Amino acid sequence: MGEEYVKIKNLSISEKLLNFVNDELLPGTKIKKENFWNGFNKYVHELSPKNKELLENREKLQKKIDEWHKDRKGEKFYIKKYTEFLKKIGYLKKSGPNFKINTKNVDNEISSICGPQLVCPISNERFILNAA
Repeated sequence: MGEEYVKIKNLSISEKLLNFVNDELLPGTKIKKENFWNGFNKYVHELSPKNKELLENREKLQKKIDEWHKDRKGEKFYIKKYTEFLKKIGYLKKSGPNFKINTKNVDNEISSICGPQLVCPISNERFILNAA
């Protein structure tokens, strides 16, 4: 049995995602369901071309990196040469000036309480059991 989808604006939304957002995520946030889905639809369509462009660039970079490694199979690895290569293809950028990030109003669960770091898909029981 396949996953069910619901049409909202120009999007096909997984029924599971729709129910999660409407029933668990939004209650208590003062965000109306209609406003959320209108905004979500807007940004998905607005950002999709940029996302596609980024994914295409990522694919090009990955091919160059794969070729570099294949061409040097069995050779001694020099980090300086590899770093120069990554800069040349645009994978690494020149460092900018130092900066500091300030945060305010961060929940203790995020800012100071250590928690489990393992992330796995909940749709695969074996992964969850292995993670326990």
